[in-house]
Amino acid sequence: MSGRWKVFLITCTCVLVLGLAFIGIGVAIGGGSIINNASNGGSISRRVQEEIFRHSSFQRHSSFQFNIGRNNFRNVNLDNIALGARYDSFDNIQNLRVDTGYIQVIIWEWGGDEVRVDTSNLSDRAKESLAIYSSRDELEIIQSQYRQRGIFGIRFRDVSNEILVIEVPDNHEFHNIFLSAGAGQINASNIVAETSVLEIGAGQISIDELVSPEVRVISGAGQVDIGTILAEDVYINIGAGQGTVTRLEATEASVRVGAGQFNVLGALVDRISIDCGVGEVNFHVIGSEEEFDYSIEVGIGEVVFGTRTHAGLGNNVSSIQGLDKYIDVNVGIGSVTIIFRR
Repeated sequence: MSGRWKVFLITCTCVLVLGLAFIGIGVAIGGGSIINNASNGGSISRRVQEEIFRHSSFQRHSSFQFNIGRNNFRNVNLDNIALGARYDSFDNIQNLRVDTGYIQVIIWEWGGDEVRVDTSNLSDRAKESLAIYSSRDELEIIQSQYRQRGIFGIRFRDVSNEILVIEVPDNHEFHNIFLSAGAGQINASNIVAETSVLEIGAGQISIDELVSPEVRVISGAGQVDIGTILAEDVYINIGAGQGTVTRLEATEASVRVGAGQFNVLGALVDRISIDCGVGEVNFHVIGSEEEFDYSIEVGIGEVVFGTRTHAGLGNNVSSIQGLDKYIDVNVGIGSVTIIFRR
């Protein structure tokens, strides 16, 4: 190997190491910022709620069917939860907002007519950071600032010992539901609402079944795990985190992925829009390739569309035949795989 090549390889290696170091610092600082915003009264959550809830054009739909199962949780162990030590009860709740920083929230159903909030599994310090507001048909549960500094301002804490339990009446349908997990966790068996917004900072949200005509999921560096989504309009934005939906049924679905990864294991959707930066999207569509018109734009990434692969700079293709179903894909330097199956 010549001296020039050695110098070139050493230079490339140094640039790569510096680049990875800066990426790590950026993610750490960004994650800390997300967590701090979530614990400082939920500034991100307020903005999203105002933009989506208050300006939503959603009209009530009564045709959605749902099946409630109280203990059908995906990623949570309920064995060590003590119930009943402290309950706050609320009548006629139609709008629920939960905005927490570092605790674990469990939402399940019960046979009563009220929404009940149980704080008996929280430490005294966690209880002091929690504020519960109720006005008419609205209930807000907000965790205020709680700082436990670590590297770059990120808090390292085991949230499994800080558990807030929210019990909702069986078969209850909310008008609006907003769930935000900063660096904590939110676990729900089933959620039924007219409009549903989920926001994750660096934490995790896990839901077995989400039945809601309008669904918005916004994730920074967190984890989203949803069993089933039954909806009309779905918007999912994954930053640097990961997300999985096992079953997705909707009229329209829009997916945006930055540097993260998102998987849909079975989708029955008429119109699909996928925008992928440097991340990865895997979409299993129920149906045949011939049922869909499509438009594919590729930067320097790759798109696998059924039996065809499109890769390389400026590899743009489309097929518009006036079909009822349509898929639009835009990829930067990431990868999108769309698999069709019956």
